[in-house]
Amino acid sequence: MTPGRKTDIRRAERRTGDDLGEFAAQLTEIIPVIVQLYDVVEERLVFVNSRVRTLLGYAPDGYAELAGGNWDPLIHPNDRSVVWETLETLRRAGDRRVVESTFRIRHADGSYRWFSASATTFARDDDGTVRSVLAALQDITDRKRLERGIANRSLIEQRLLGRELHDTVGQQVTAIAFLAKSLQRKLEDRGMDESEIAATLVESSDKAKQQVRALMRGLMPVEIDAHGLAGALEDLAHQRESVYGVRCPVETKGQVALDDNTAATHLYKIAQEATLNAIKHGKARNLTLRLYGDDRDLTLEVEDDGAGFDAEEVDGDGVGLHIMRHRASLIGGSVEVISSRREGTRITCRVPLTEL
Repeated sequence: MTPGRKTDIRRAERRTGDDLGEFAAQLTEIIPVIVQLYDVVEERLVFVNSRVRTLLGYAPDGYAELAGGNWDPLIHPNDRSVVWETLETLRRAGDRRVVESTFRIRHADGSYRWFSASATTFARDDDGTVRSVLAALQDITDRKRLERGIANRSLIEQRLLGRELHDTVGQQVTAIAFLAKSLQRKLEDRGMDESEIAATLVESSDKAKQQVRALMRGLMPVEIDAHGLAGALEDLAHQRESVYGVRCPVETKGQVALDDNTAATHLYKIAQEATLNAIKHGKARNLTLRLYGDDRDLTLEVEDDGAGFDAEEVDGDGVGLHIMRHRASLIGGSVEVISSRREGTRITCRVPLTEL
């Protein structure tokens, strides 16, 4: 190959490299998401595209400065653990692994916006240590509002169905049980053998009443006016003890009154899912439900002495954990899972009252 030909090839390669660099730069500016490159070692933002201005109201330089070394000033207090868990997962993961997470970032106006983040390892040091992480952040605040609206509508429809069940089937079953009991007594007074059939009818109608009540409880688990979330958790614990033979005390501390029936229902459902998973999958014999709150947050905690699991292996992909996290996200909360094999599990759901 002649020297001139080699020079032409080098020029073409440089042009191609320049073109690709320009292409990447333009791409980050036209896509409707925030693209950022974070140096894990130096704990600083190396790059963020101009989309941060339209989505969060910050100039790129100002955003990078506010993020600082630990991101805490920008991330919602309840979501900071999610961000750091994502970084820890990437440190352990392979180069092609994409880690998904959702969390809130503070807007320049002081409000918080929900973002769905997709992050992957961008570069490593010579020793294999993760050097930098590339992330794309999509604003999903409107989707979150829509999801909550749909969830609220669904809960309203469930309660309407529960009340309809109470007013129709429930009352009819109660009437049948009353008539069956009356018939049994009259037949017994006359010494007739048919009283045994009537007794069976009474027993069946009583079971039907219990089933209707259980179904209504599933549709309307939390009645704030009656006894609130704490009372509903007491009922749940009693049900778990009577059906499964486990111990399940309930502990409350601080300000646990919650006027938001939707949030209370989601928290109840999370406790319902967590206790059932602990009993059926973890083989737990002792569970504890804790509900405690202050002026800022309401926290639900479910702890058990079951078999536990490797939280790093599950990584939030279990159906039960996914459902709990989804319910928590609908009310602006987060779920933290601490578990290890043969050492039980503790699931904590924290909901900021400012989100309700």
